[in-house]
Amino acid sequence: MGEEISGSGGERHPYGVFLEGMGVRTWSGAGAVWAAGGRFSLYAEPTAAGVGAGRGEMERLLEESGRLVALAVVERPTGREVATYWLRDRGYGMQSLQRQFRQQVARAAERCEVRRVGWEELGARSAGIYEGLGRRGRDGMGLRDPARRERFWRAAAMVSGFEAWGVFSGGEMVAYLTVLRWRGCAYGMHMHWGGAHAERRPTHLLYYETARAMMADPGVEAFTTGRQTVPACGELDRFKRHAGFRVEMKPVAVVMHPRWRAVMRVLPVGWMGKGARWVRVLGHGEVIAVAREIEAGGWC
Repeated sequence: MGEEISGSGGERHPYGVFLEGMGVRTWSGAGAVWAAGGRFSLYAEPTAAGVGAGRGEMERLLEESGRLVALAVVERPTGREVATYWLRDRGYGMQSLQRQFRQQVARAAERCEVRRVGWEELGARSAGIYEGLGRRGRDGMGLRDPARRERFWRAAAMVSGFEAWGVFSGGEMVAYLTVLRWRGCAYGMHMHWGGAHAERRPTHLLYYETARAMMADPGVEAFTTGRQTVPACGELDRFKRHAGFRVEMKPVAVVMHPRWRAVMRVLPVGWMGKGARWVRVLGHGEVIAVAREIEAGGWC
């Protein structure tokens, strides 16, 4: 079906090319690109694609990277699953949307428009979006900095099959979604919005029109907007379902660094509670709990 991202023959994953262009350190394993998530995590990208990694390979990546925990959607059952969100319907349209979502798309279409944008245009017209992200404390990529923003679009422009779609209100770009086309699938990678004109629901229209364009392209077998987060974000999951994406449950592997795993084995379960000081500092309480659960099930 084209959703396997494992490479062969030493082929570089295109998203790895983008991340390296951004100055983000990556690691290779099981044919996937693995990127740092904060100070302590390692995760496979794109997040909804299954990789052929087992425990041994993920532990090797953790030892090489020095990270605490690695997370990926994998091929073999682990005893734990996450929702991934996919579109495969060539007839995708307004009838595919949840009723309220459909109404919001229709209202947004009266005052907003969606179109594909070039990377240089994205860099030039997205400053207001990042100001809004910064006010909400969500500019994790540092894109409020013009130099960083230029590096973003220049890195993206180097990658074949990587594109951006923007939504405009009153001539102002208020949100954008980046999409990576790779081996017959389209992967929604980043969606950024600044909060301007939020009452017009521009992100609803952006999701819908981008998905419709993907499903109208005979070269795209499926479009995915990623996996459920760990821990889950109910609001985001609901948004994707209401946009017409179908849930496909897939095995998820969460593996801890071997040295940390030895420590976890002897800690009382109560030490894993969200209120524990060290868990609050790391910000990985539920992720670590899932790792312990998967290990107890014997996944290898």
